[in-house]
Parts: sequence; C-alpha cells; structure tokens
Amino acid sequence: MRIALVTGHYIPRLGYIEVHLSRAFASLGHDVHVFTTNRFPSYLKHKKGDFGNPPKGVQVSRLDPFFSLGQVVRARGLKKRVKAYNPDLVMVIGLGKWFPKPVFGLKTPIYTLLGDNAFSYASASWKSKLLFNLFKQSTYQTALRESARLYTYTPETQEVVLSIMGDSYRESLNKAKEISLGYWNSEFFFDQKIRNQWRARLGYGKVDKVVITATRVVPEKKLEEQIDFFKNGEKNIKWLILGASNNTYTKELEKKLVSGLGRERFRLLPYASRSELNNYYNAADLALFTVPAISIFEALGAGLKLRIPDVKSLKRVSTETYRSCFLNKPFNSKHFEYSRDEIMQNGRSEFAWENIAGRILAKNVSD
Repeated sequence: MRIALVTGHYIPRLGYIEVHLSRAFASLGHDVHVFTTNRFPSYLKHKKGDFGNPPKGVQVSRLDPFFSLGQVVRARGLKKRVKAYNPDLVMVIGLGKWFPKPVFGLKTPIYTLLGDNAFSYASASWKSKLLFNLFKQSTYQTALRESARLYTYTPETQEVVLSIMGDSYRESLNKAKEISLGYWNSEFFFDQKIRNQWRARLGYGKVDKVVITATRVVPEKKLEEQIDFFKNGEKNIKWLILGASNNTYTKELEKKLVSGLGRERFRLLPYASRSELNNYYNAADLALFTVPAISIFEALGAGLKLRIPDVKSLKRVSTETYRSCFLNKPFNSKHFEYSRDEIMQNGRSEFAWENIAGRILAKNVSD
C-alpha cells in the first residue's frame, strides 16, 4: 500500500507519534511518504537543529511554508505533491497545525488521527482560542465531515473536541476508534540475563525490590510526595530514580531522600540512553510515574507493572493487567508478585508500534 502521511512538523531525531507511525507502516512493508514542512514548531525553539534521518523505508518531502505562527503552519503545493505521489491512503496527523487542510479535497481515503487532550489549546488562553477560531476550526469541520476514519490516541480527545466543535459533531466522533501511544519492542523487552547482570552491577540483592522512575527530575513531577510511602514500606523496597541533573530541585530532592530513607534505600542517577534504559528497567521490579509519559509504555515493554496516578489519560494502562497500585496507596509485597513475561507479551500485543499501525490499517475498523 502507498501511504501518504501528512503532518505539519516531522522531526525524526525527537520521535513523536507521526515518526513512530511512519516507521511502523514502513516496517509492515508499506511504501510510506511523509509530506511536511521545513520548520520546527515554536515549542521546540530550544531544540532546533537537524531534523534527523527518517526511519528506514520512509521518504520525506519538506515544503517551505508561506505562513507560520506558533504551531500553525501552511504551505502551497501540498495537494499537488500528494496527488502526484498517487497514494492508496492519506494519514493526517495534527489538524490543529492547519497544514493538512488542502488534502481533504482529494478523492483518496483519508484517515485522521486526533490527539487533543485536556492540556491542549482547547482549554488554554484566549490567544490560543483565537488562533483556533481563525485558522483551525474550519480544518476540524472539514476533517470530521470528510475523513473515512477517525482515530484518537488520548482517552479525553472526544470530549475535548466536542467542547470546541459543538454537539453536532458527536455522531462523527462516536465512530472514532481509540488507539494509544506505544513503544518499540526491539528496544524495550525483558531478558533474565540482562536483569541478572544489571542487578549485580547496581548492587541489588535477591531480596531487594527495586522501584524505578525514569523521568526529568523537575518540580512538577512532585517526586518528594512518594518518599513517605517508601519510608513506611518494607526496608527491602528501594527507589532507583533516573533523570537527575544539577538543577535546584534535584539537589533538594536528594536531601529529602537522604533524610527520609537514608543513602542505602535510593539511587539518584542521570538519565540513561534508550539502550541503557531498557537495562535499568530489567533490573527493577516495579515502575513508578507521577505524571503521564511515553516512558510508561516503555516500562511495560520491559515487563514492569506500574505505580501511576489515577487519571483519565492513563485509562489504557490502569487496568489490573498493567497497574500494580495507584500513587496514593502504600507499598506491600503483593505489588511485586506478577509474571514479567506475561506483562511483556500483553504489552507487546496492545502497545507495540507495529501492532498499533496494523490496527489502524485493518480492513475492518473493529479489528
């Protein structure tokens, strides 16, 4: 199948769902061509540089926009370029960027992926709402009316879009199929040999139960709120935190950890590379996250159950299959009693990017 993926920004070196899905479509044997711009979105102003090489099997055409404001971007010639590619399917990601609107004039089936969430412009400042009314609303109207299929990848997307578009679009949105963020099972997996090697390297014994948190150690993560749960838990439950830096919060957190737990019950380390991160996950016994993050899915790939907040955006992983406990619950030994191979296999079936891509392209939307 020839798939045209249309998105306003495409930055392989940083990932994001448009990059993962293009790679997954290509890995399934499809001819994938991404149509995008030669710009970085405004929220990445400190990370500008090379876009990075596209995934294997993915071609990229970058258009020079005639208009760019924040994340809103528009370029001439998009419809003509996509039509010349002669795709069997057009996949649109990022309606709010205004860029994809021209392709809805094509006769090719269009699948639209919506990612609006409670933190998006829909509930943001008056300036963001003005941008929506001026540039984005008509794109949403067209997409909801003309897309052959709609997909969402956050649980609150439907209600957020309804709140900005009105109840007349409820029927269209009710037909949307929910997918999820995911991970690459070639990068995140459980292996007993890796576990043994890295537990020995980190100095953990057989009786130690290791809880891992991989995140940027910054104030909004509120990691200090978990210290008392460790303090009041069994002494063999230890905390491994990856993502430390020289910021003030990290230094303050370390003092609180020493005061509350002592040096023997925690390790505070810099963030690891992706290849090393899987090794740390293998060495651990439970994964703790205080906010929603794609790292949650990667931890599942390594067979770890989760200690996570009770929020709607994590609905897909808050089932008994994946969740060991919520953040406001004390630790107990039962939280560590589960089959890692079972978690890994279930997670792969539901959250591996290739499987997510396969469900999007399934002949029947219910597959």
